[in-house]
Amino acid sequence: MTGSPKEDHSSRFTFSSALPWILVGAPRRSPDSRDDAVLASGGDAGTELVGFVRQREFSGPTDVHGGFLAYVSESARFGAVTSEGVPPSSVARDQRDSSYTFAWEGQVEPSLRVDEQFHRSLPDILKALDADSREDFEWAIARLVFAVYESAMVVRRRRRRLVQIVVIEFGVVLLVVLVLLAILR
Repeated sequence: MTGSPKEDHSSRFTFSSALPWILVGAPRRSPDSRDDAVLASGGDAGTELVGFVRQREFSGPTDVHGGFLAYVSESARFGAVTSEGVPPSSVARDQRDSSYTFAWEGQVEPSLRVDEQFHRSLPDILKALDADSREDFEWAIARLVFAVYESAMVVRRRRRRLVQIVVIEFGVVLLVVLVLLAILR
């Protein structure tokens, strides 16, 4: 990233979405601005998500897969993918390459390969930003947002199923212990 996201994280495009997400990067239509900003957001994306992206700037990519306890925990987890070496728009005075980060709330299957989907969608996303076209942007990012949302729902269902199985097994073990204690008396 070329700079820190601005403190005012209101985005150019805001969409209704079940998945909280943001796109952060250099504004494409501003000839002078080099500071990164939230270019688009969906769902109830809050300051925590912006903070997560900023933290990645300083500490590098964060492991969002934190083992068994993180898997069964209901606490919020964030994920993000970042592009590198994106050429600036034709109206930008600063011709250095930029990077863009797509971040979301939730845990996704590692097999989803969000980075590949993001890089495939990025040319259309940037074209829509250059044209300042909300419709084209929504069309360009919709497949990526849906894939992340769908994967997050699968993880959530698996996590709930795992917790249910552990609770049932604990109940069965407790029942067996109580029966054995009753027999031994």
